[in-house]
Amino acid sequence: MTQERQKKSYSWAVSLPHCDRQFTNISYCDTISKRGVAVSHDIYTPQEKAESPDKDNTNLLFFPGERGKPFMLVCAGGGYATVCSFLEGYPVAAALSRMGYNAFVLSYRVNEIGLLPRPTEDIAAALRYIFAHAQEFGVATEGYGIVGFSAGGHVAGSWGTDYLGYPRFGLPAPGVIILSYGATQLSGREDKKNSIFWRIVGDNPDPQLVAAVNVTDNVTSHYPPTFVWQCKDDKLVHYSASERMAQALEAAGVKYQLRLYEKGGHGIGLADHTDAAGWLEEAVQFWQSVTDTNT
Repeated sequence: MTQERQKKSYSWAVSLPHCDRQFTNISYCDTISKRGVAVSHDIYTPQEKAESPDKDNTNLLFFPGERGKPFMLVCAGGGYATVCSFLEGYPVAAALSRMGYNAFVLSYRVNEIGLLPRPTEDIAAALRYIFAHAQEFGVATEGYGIVGFSAGGHVAGSWGTDYLGYPRFGLPAPGVIILSYGATQLSGREDKKNSIFWRIVGDNPDPQLVAAVNVTDNVTSHYPPTFVWQCKDDKLVHYSASERMAQALEAAGVKYQLRLYEKGGHGIGLADHTDAAGWLEEAVQFWQSVTDTNT
């Protein structure tokens, strides 16, 4: 990757003005690099990037935990226009690492009209890369998890569905999906220029793709166990989206846990100093309860 392209890719992570102020763990990358494991990884080959240049705008950062522990793939939000990993990616991955779990932060493709299914293609590429290098990373592949925030919650939630997720790519189901104020219910009724729905499906989309957009409409009995959390004062994604997701999981007979907190808003990452503080510990406990991640 050229220096110019690398700057372009990482500019997405810091383009929201508050993100760089929120992230306090940047020195953590220096710490883990001393463990003899590369921090930054390309999930696509040079040939794949040459054939599809937008794949150059992806990246995977590794935050190691204990050897032999499973991993969590972290997908930050940003309205499908940016990936705000400085707020919702790196701090969460660093916290998981301190808890003993391995974590990877994925920069998936955004800021394109007719975006889908590229973000879940990037999840598939990231997982294939992790599985292929599991011994090098020292990670267990069974019982892996995915956590997504806001638009990243839509990506993570979509990974559990048939049309956009793991069955499409012939990959193992995650042991858990964690939806953090996830945009699991999107509408195509808004004005185009203000519509995330239009941005991700494009003009004249395939009806099958349109039907696949809303995660809640695509929950089946083999949807992975799911932890859902959100604050009731969220002004960007109404908390009823999390309630509807829980209802869909309940109807499908899927193990789930719903946690609604009173105050905290949107885009809060680890949610320190809000009513949602401690959500990650609760989510990990749920992960442990549905898999063997605590062994």
